[in-house]
Amino acid sequence: MRVGAYVKFTDDGGREYCQACNIPRILDRDMTNWNDLLIDIGTEINLSSKHKLRVTYWDNMSRTYEEITSDQKLLHAIDMYWEIRRLSVQVCVMKNNDSDCLHDIGRL
Repeated sequence: MRVGAYVKFTDDGGREYCQACNIPRILDRDMTNWNDLLIDIGTEINLSSKHKLRVTYWDNMSRTYEEITSDQKLLHAIDMYWEIRRLSVQVCVMKNNDSDCLHDIGRL
């Protein structure tokens, strides 16, 4: 999983720059669920209560980045890349009240 660089808003109103990072994970389609994956990512990057995650993957069929928002969409993404055994996802950290990634520093 690739987490793009973002600005973390601290409790005292300050801003903290967080560098992009890779989080290697092995996902088993029989054991993986969406909520646990979100919790794992949030724990790994120490996500604050002022932020939320947007997770996307490249959909080969529609040739666009699709957002993963449920177990069903996560399983669809895993199945799409099952033959090559590599699902690459991008994680965008956003403010809770934002509907898009415009306030992020970058998404790599």
